[in-house]
Amino acid sequence: MKSLIKKPTNPKKQLHPIPFTKDGLEDIKKKYQELQDARPEAVNNLTKSRELGDLSENGFYKASRARLSSIDNQLFRYEMMIKLAVVDENAPADIIVLGSKVVVHDGKSEREFQIVGNYEADPTSGKITTNSPIGKALMGRKIGEKVQVSVPSGYLDLQILKLI
Repeated sequence: MKSLIKKPTNPKKQLHPIPFTKDGLEDIKKKYQELQDARPEAVNNLTKSRELGDLSENGFYKASRARLSSIDNQLFRYEMMIKLAVVDENAPADIIVLGSKVVVHDGKSEREFQIVGNYEADPTSGKITTNSPIGKALMGRKIGEKVQVSVPSGYLDLQILKLI
């Protein structure tokens, strides 16, 4: 397989590691493979569209070229993520770190969060990043601690109940 990664043109520019949970990295690898599997069909469609004649007014050609370009860009992005990915599997069990699943009480109800890397975030399913206000407040904390989080609507007081 030919690598899509190009060496940086500016050697002073350093690429930084990207933190992932184990599941998050597996999802990225799965998406990468799905794109690898879809690429031959996109190349085939582009080839067929070229055979139709005048490319300046050929909508199928333009769409095929755009689809292949999109796949290649996503492949490059995912390949870089995979190359720079860091998964810490030796995290302490009693401290909230990247990958921790935590149950908190906000004064009204219990809420469950998983602390994930930036590319894994999905607040609707309770996956928050280490850079989010709640994620920042919870990182490094232990069961029983209380934290106050500044959110757009004011302040939120959270009591850490348990780590799952």
